[in-house]
Amino acid sequence: KPDKSCYRQYNIKSVKGTDDYAMLAEAIGRRLKRGVADKNLPDLILVDGGKGQLHAAIRELKRTEALNDITHPPVVAAIAKARDLGEERRGYAGQKNKHSESRSPERIFLPNAKDPIALRPHTSERFLVERIRDEAHRFAIQAHRKRRKKKTLASALDGIPGVGPKTKQNMLLHFGSAKKIKQASVQELQQVKGVGKELATTIYGHFKNPTHATT
Repeated sequence: KPDKSCYRQYNIKSVKGTDDYAMLAEAIGRRLKRGVADKNLPDLILVDGGKGQLHAAIRELKRTEALNDITHPPVVAAIAKARDLGEERRGYAGQKNKHSESRSPERIFLPNAKDPIALRPHTSERFLVERIRDEAHRFAIQAHRKRRKKKTLASALDGIPGVGPKTKQNMLLHFGSAKKIKQASVQELQQVKGVGKELATTIYGHFKNPTHATT
């Protein structure tokens, strides 16, 4: 079962641009470094992708092993989603048949193995791996939406006299969205920590009449 208290998200720091392998290596390296420090290394590292992602994870694991003398390193594997091999066959009433022979199976790539392991449909092992991957995707998408929401709110509050980073944070915690701040009355804005009547009036005027905002 998932242990959500152990979930972590990594904001990539060392990679500029879009380099999936480098970003994956950074995240795994940071997880391993923390695992060594806390004496809590995972038994298995399962990465989303194919051989390229697997090799990137293995390289980072070997680098960490060399630096920290890990006695029992984690097992590394990669899961690749089923993909279309050609035109999808049509089933009853023209519906797409996702389990037809035109689709490859879900595959697990392992180190030092030329061919991947194909996971058969409707099996407990395939169901488990798919659940792990889907939960990782859900958590990542949720984290991305939160960051985007914070960025939107921060930009909406830019340029208001008297509204600094701390006030922005307090307003985010209180209202949760820029839309709710724009709709708030002066009295409601005053309920935010650090926002008095004068600043509440300024914020209210900024959104209700941006060209003639007053204090």
